[in-house]
Amino acid sequence: MRLLSVLIKYGILVVLLLQLSCGPSTRGVRPGRLRTLKGDVTIAGDHPFDRRILLANGKGNFWTLRSRELEGELMNLAGLRVKVWGYYVDKSTPEPEMTVEHYELLPIDGRTPIIGTIYYSGDRPILIAPATGEQYVLVGPLGDALKNFAGYKVWICGDKEGGAGKGRFQLDVKGYGVLGPAERGR
Repeated sequence: MRLLSVLIKYGILVVLLLQLSCGPSTRGVRPGRLRTLKGDVTIAGDHPFDRRILLANGKGNFWTLRSRELEGELMNLAGLRVKVWGYYVDKSTPEPEMTVEHYELLPIDGRTPIIGTIYYSGDRPILIAPATGEQYVLVGPLGDALKNFAGYKVWICGDKEGGAGKGRFQLDVKGYGVLGPAERGR
């Protein structure tokens, strides 16, 4: 009888521990309000499975950036300066973390980057910026190189020239980066 009593006690203890371990976690919960950070994106880790996206704020502090939706884009922004909006994950960790909701690419060499998707119009690549609805006919040697990225989300810096119609401009491309395939429906 004593053995049965001990087994029942351990069984109850195991059930309680399992219930507690399956309860809601406070880590990763969006605490409080949306926050912003500015800094340079860097990548840490030598192996694909332990790579982390970091934001260096220029004061010696590094924030780990996390985002299921934006991870690929953030990785492709390594070496560039960004402003991110998100939620602090857990302030008690040695390296602070932020779950990123969205970001803004800051000026590169004095030029404000435009983020959009590459399409074709005739024989010219066109960048459509969803944030403004503006269309940019891409010209110059780098504009021609972007023909290979139709259907991709990119950032582009360049010299904007007079309108080619309402909401349509010509952009002499001076720099670009590929963020990844465009999302369907956007």
